[in-house]
Amino acid sequence: MPSSPTDREAPSRVQFCSLVSEASGEDLIGSAWSVPCHVAVELPLPWPYEVLAGTHVPAGLKEFVYGVYGAGIPWGFLGIAPDPERSVEGHTRILFCDRPAGPVAGYDAWELLVPNALLIATLERLRDAWPHRPAGLDRFTVERPAGLRDILVCTHGAVDACCAKFGYPVYRELSRLAAQSATNTRVWRCTHFGGHRFAATVLELPSGRYWGRLTGARLGGLIDHDLPAVEMRNAYRGWALLPHVLEQVAEGEAFRRGGWEWTECVMEASGAPDDPEAIAGIITFTYRHPGGEEGSIVIEVIPTETISTMASSSSPEMQDVQQFRCEVRSVSPAGGILDRDPDAAA
Repeated sequence: MPSSPTDREAPSRVQFCSLVSEASGEDLIGSAWSVPCHVAVELPLPWPYEVLAGTHVPAGLKEFVYGVYGAGIPWGFLGIAPDPERSVEGHTRILFCDRPAGPVAGYDAWELLVPNALLIATLERLRDAWPHRPAGLDRFTVERPAGLRDILVCTHGAVDACCAKFGYPVYRELSRLAAQSATNTRVWRCTHFGGHRFAATVLELPSGRYWGRLTGARLGGLIDHDLPAVEMRNAYRGWALLPHVLEQVAEGEAFRRGGWEWTECVMEASGAPDDPEAIAGIITFTYRHPGGEEGSIVIEVIPTETISTMASSSSPEMQDVQQFRCEVRSVSPAGGILDRDPDAAA
């Protein structure tokens, strides 16, 4: 493993796909795994490639997860490693992050601490009631303090070597920074959620934002939001609450302009093409900031070149990835949080 989260050049016989992607100049934006509901369940290590086939997986969990996927229920399952400071012997933690109706600023987070013997029955109740919440689970509910964030770092090296080599040191450093921060932030190791060619890759809940290639000052910037968005943008994979890649690309431009204030907004997107494979379009965001500002921005997403990059560290196979640029067509109000262009100011 590298000696620090910024050491990405250590020699190895493995050709790491994340280094190939970075060298190619591939933009991360638009690669967020978009699901209306994230379900993260504590799973003891070690995690094999097929994580649900692990020796420590609770009985019935594999069958339950495959059943959910087979029924077409759009949940995104993740495993999180038990933490000695937070886990409770004989119990399993469930982080249930669900998309609320209407304009959103993030997921609604619900946390449960369930006796191991009742884990599958509790998941079945969540499934059967979804998209509503079942009654009768109050005794398992864990109170979440206002502003609590959970940062999930993929360290699932059995899926791709990048996630161990780059993910684990970043998990350690983010844990250290979170412990020193005034923010209320927890950091977890988690199973694979795609995008290993962007390792170290991270999901922040309940905001639902994905990050990748996290090194150096960007680690502290993620924890404390004290690094300008223009310096974080190249590490931003996108927002999981936006299902179309063009929405994610456009939202990345809004983040670059609006900074961390933008991530506080309740917003709604419109204009995404019906074709999920479309590579051009005009996306409109309407928003309301907690400080009272209301506005909108119209962004045209334009395809540029394709970049050839490795899909996986375990295979030399290359893939072509579409790249984009954004042009802002209109923004209001004048002088608002989005009426600024960091590049022009520079």
